[in-house]
Amino acid sequence: MVVRILPSEDPLDAAARVLADADSEIAEETIWERDAEVADRLTVDWSSTTLIGRLAQAGRASVHIELVTGDQLEASVIAAAAPWVRLALTHGAECVINCEKIVAVRGLSRTPVPAPKNPAILRPTGLLREFLSGREVVIVSPSGRTMLTHVDHVGRDHLVGRLTSSTVAPSTKAGTRTLDFEHIDVPWSAIALIRFPHYVEV
Repeated sequence: MVVRILPSEDPLDAAARVLADADSEIAEETIWERDAEVADRLTVDWSSTTLIGRLAQAGRASVHIELVTGDQLEASVIAAAAPWVRLALTHGAECVINCEKIVAVRGLSRTPVPAPKNPAILRPTGLLREFLSGREVVIVSPSGRTMLTHVDHVGRDHLVGRLTSSTVAPSTKAGTRTLDFEHIDVPWSAIALIRFPHYVEV
């Protein structure tokens, strides 16, 4: 290192000045590198987040969810397993929504929350089976059509149930095969919301 001594400057003072300048440059560089590293980490965190993951991490915080059906839900998240989210509504009822049928969510954290190192394994069929099996529910399609159904079974990608509406057509025969219009299979992709008959919109 070459130390330039200013006129009338003591050599020791000149050396101290140069060292102080070097320390300042190192400090500024360290701060810049730290800020860049934090920014990179945040970018990575956001790029790896999912909406259902952010909903699951919201816990008992109240969020506002709008569905493609037009339903506006004020709720907290009980459980989530893609694509299903089980909600506790503010008026006390519960429902299950299809995360893929969400239009917008308000109230989630503005910063990415790290995923837990040992997340609880929750299967979507298990979430639905716990909530639905053996119960009479209202299934709401993305278009807003509703079906009052008694759920008998939860398949890997569909529900199996019996329509309980008075408009159910009677069984008929086509040749030797009986067509049962009471029992129904509903694919998950055709479901936006599942609620109980006593559900009250907020």
